[in-house]
Amino acid sequence: MKNILIIIFLMSLSQILNAQDRDNLITPLEFKQISFNGISIQKLYNAKGSVDTFKSYFGTPIKEDKDTKGAGLTYTNNFIGIDIEFERVTRLEINDATWAITIKGNSFKVGDSVSKFQQIFGNSLKVIVPPNNPNKKFIGFSYANNDFDSITIYLDPQTNKVTQILYFVIP
Repeated sequence: MKNILIIIFLMSLSQILNAQDRDNLITPLEFKQISFNGISIQKLYNAKGSVDTFKSYFGTPIKEDKDTKGAGLTYTNNFIGIDIEFERVTRLEINDATWAITIKGNSFKVGDSVSKFQQIFGNSLKVIVPPNNPNKKFIGFSYANNDFDSITIYLDPQTNKVTQILYFVIP
């Protein structure tokens, strides 16, 4: 499990770096109020890495991998990674439309169009296409001086529809 957490960390580290340059900045309070399937980031913080608390929030997973360092809870196509040692969630992936993310009181799901975000956030919405990877397109959310966690919403570059929603915390 430790190797899995290290791999997840290395694959996702680039998402956190230079967040202020690429992310849509919201206030720290707005960020902590973002919710996944009705559970706010603040509640995720408060769960202190308790697998039982996460199960009470999200239900019984179809698969659970756990050791002394961490746990992975799989819910059909959605996933929660928990660092038990440091008592926090490290990754929450939404890969289908069964779970939603709510940002500033507006719900979004996999399959939604980027235009839904543009209606809410207007012309200031940053949609990123990395110059070294034009096949990748995403929207990031964070707050100023936050080097700890981030929301990344991946888009299909051809259809502009959400393909994945990721909450990542540096382990």
